[in-house]
Amino acid sequence: MARVETLESQMTWTPERFWRAIDAGLFDDLGKVELIGGQLVATRAGSGPHGDVAINAEEALKAIIPADAWFVGREVTVDVAESVVVPDVMVARGPRKPRYRRRNPKIEELALAIEVADTTLARDRRLKVPFYLEAGVPIVWVVNVGESRIEVYTPAGSHDSPNVYGLKDSVPVTLDGVTLGEIAVATFFD
Repeated sequence: MARVETLESQMTWTPERFWRAIDAGLFDDLGKVELIGGQLVATRAGSGPHGDVAINAEEALKAIIPADAWFVGREVTVDVAESVVVPDVMVARGPRKPRYRRRNPKIEELALAIEVADTTLARDRRLKVPFYLEAGVPIVWVVNVGESRIEVYTPAGSHDSPNVYGLKDSVPVTLDGVTLGEIAVATFFD
């Protein structure tokens, strides 16, 4: 099961310091580590269902989103001014090649960020959803593994009352105001 923990530190973490620590192997035993607003957040290795759901999400999105206009990626580092985040799945504007061949997407290039949440549900809702929305990502999905549903957050909505899609529903895939299709929620949990 995945476990998320905040790494306590007396120093201020910058992206430059974070990348030096990564290169030095400081976080090798911690799994995935992100820098969110100067705060280190470590997620232990995800459970089988977490990984399966992330793969299913990526594949379902790639099936309906044109690759010549959008980059759909899983576990892709996203550059933010004072943070380094790695959404479970993201959709960025523009094709992967040549646009992102030698660089990571920037947060302002994201049209959709997806977090797959099992044991990280409370943390993702409290920390990641507001972070993405405040950084300008127009749509954030939290794939709630425990309840087999997808929570859709937008800047216009409330963090406390997302649009919720259950197993019998289909979630619309809307990028920059254009709905490209729908994905059956059950697809994420197959």
